[in-house]
Amino acid sequence: MSNFSFKLKFGVAIIIFVLLLSACSSNRSATLAQSSSSTVVLPNKSESVSKITLAYETLFDLGNPSIQPKVDVVQNGQQLEASMKEAFDSSLSKAASSAKVVSVSLEAKQACLIADENYPCAKVTYNLLTPAGTPIFTTPSTGYAIYLNDKWVVAKNTICSLLTLANSNKVPSGC
Repeated sequence: MSNFSFKLKFGVAIIIFVLLLSACSSNRSATLAQSSSSTVVLPNKSESVSKITLAYETLFDLGNPSIQPKVDVVQNGQQLEASMKEAFDSSLSKAASSAKVVSVSLEAKQACLIADENYPCAKVTYNLLTPAGTPIFTTPSTGYAIYLNDKWVVAKNTICSLLTLANSNKVPSGC
């Protein structure tokens, strides 16, 4: 086989593979299989984005000192409650008052696995805001939400990364 023929066949095979892969990943249904024995029915995309946005805004509502609403919107929140309470004393939480979600992207299973998140998951881009409403960081932050027990919650990996920063880069209890 000539070198050109091999390259042509290889190129065609790659194109077919990419087309098949994109066809599979772009066909996101509201019903997602988590295992062979169970399926999860997600809210529609608009409702999912709304619920994820609400979870992030609840978590970062630092003007509200109540911890329980924040614990309720975090994956394994009860395990992280003590660390979350402690984080409210950090300089970062004192500089912030809220968060504004910039975008939410419902992710394919492979993207969730690569991000080390449970499936289904969503990638969330957000800004932490000062009390004056300006972003604390020059670029938005990225986190994840997962669909757990019929509810969208902030992923444990996301909150643990933030709690580690607030804890002088030491992994806090519960993470």
